[in-house]
Amino acid sequence: MHDRFVKIIFGAMLVTIALIVWPLFKPSAGTIKNSVEPPKPTPQKTVSAPKEESKVSKVTQTKPQKKQEEEVTEVEIEEVTDYFAVGEAAVKKSNKVLFAEIEFLFEDNSENAALLKDGRLKELFINAMAQPDSPDSHYYMAMIEFQCMLNGNEADRPPAYEDLDSERFEGISDTQRQLYEGYNSGLKQAHKSFSSECVEVNSLKENNQAFIQSRFQETFGKESFMKLFNAVLEDEKEAEMFFSKTSIKPTPLLKESIAFETKLKSDQDDIKNEAYKDLMKRSLENPDIYLAQKVCAFRSKCQKLVGEEEYMAYLKNGAQFGTRGTLSKYVRELKRSDKNVEALAWNKYNQAITRSGCALGTFVYSDMQITKENKELNSKLSEEEKQKSEALYQEIRNQYFESATEKLGCG
Repeated sequence: MHDRFVKIIFGAMLVTIALIVWPLFKPSAGTIKNSVEPPKPTPQKTVSAPKEESKVSKVTQTKPQKKQEEEVTEVEIEEVTDYFAVGEAAVKKSNKVLFAEIEFLFEDNSENAALLKDGRLKELFINAMAQPDSPDSHYYMAMIEFQCMLNGNEADRPPAYEDLDSERFEGISDTQRQLYEGYNSGLKQAHKSFSSECVEVNSLKENNQAFIQSRFQETFGKESFMKLFNAVLEDEKEAEMFFSKTSIKPTPLLKESIAFETKLKSDQDDIKNEAYKDLMKRSLENPDIYLAQKVCAFRSKCQKLVGEEEYMAYLKNGAQFGTRGTLSKYVRELKRSDKNVEALAWNKYNQAITRSGCALGTFVYSDMQITKENKELNSKLSEEEKQKSEALYQEIRNQYFESATEKLGCG
């Protein structure tokens, strides 16, 4: 239990920074977006930020791009005429979304945490160096170093933006093209801003390397952060020492989530089965538990264990709160049961969540996939069924959208 707990806690702390910056570049794996807020658009693309750009009010059908019979259903955003700005905002909001998830796991209300959240790396590094006797300072300096190491050279790792001139984007609607152009612009500017921060941080580090090294060794008794990391994973006393010195602590939610995970991986079927049932009951009582621990959403054994009705209620609970992957899973289950009216309504809600900036690292892909699915579902419905689906979507949105985007961090 302890080994699993320590690896999850400390490992998550180490990779936090990787999750923030990884998608700014052409990665070999992973899809999580960046956390750096990009500067304002360049003059040729200057836009006015729309009012309440995360609010969704209606579903309309875009005009066909090629054939009259091709009908693409998209979610449009209230009072928005410039979708370029919405695309850029999705990049900015990814920072909030990522840290909303992290805040479920760790308690850290320090000034350093706020600076990291804002992507102000140079200011954070200077602030940490000014407090060399603080264990937290060394943790944050190590995280910045790791972040900038992943960044590398700007010429070697260009931003991982989408090529909108490729065949894959032929026939997309004007709304989609504006969205994706804005998203690309946000990524490029965020990458440039982040790279310049790292250049300055690396210069500060080189000029103060001996000082930082000596203070780190005095504080933790190790030569480097990686050696400390390895020691924490291997030795319970080292782990206790680290957590006793730092102010970064696991939340009660994370502890409860780990307890569930431990039981779900038990070799004893009775313990595992009871854990499945307890997890679903607890998630319905407290949606935060669902956001942190979603194993039942993707395991067929869970569905067989608790029964179809209870499993669908569990999925619906996650779908209401827009949790990553679960909304799509719920739509697939509805389609599998030929409940296409409900499936279309929930998929429109899925697109509303996505276009509000909640799709970590998958903005373009997710939006294109959802639009395609909406088109397919729409073609299967009669006019009366389309009206019912639209009414259901409005009901879902009015009931859950605001609280979902607020909880996910993209509101």
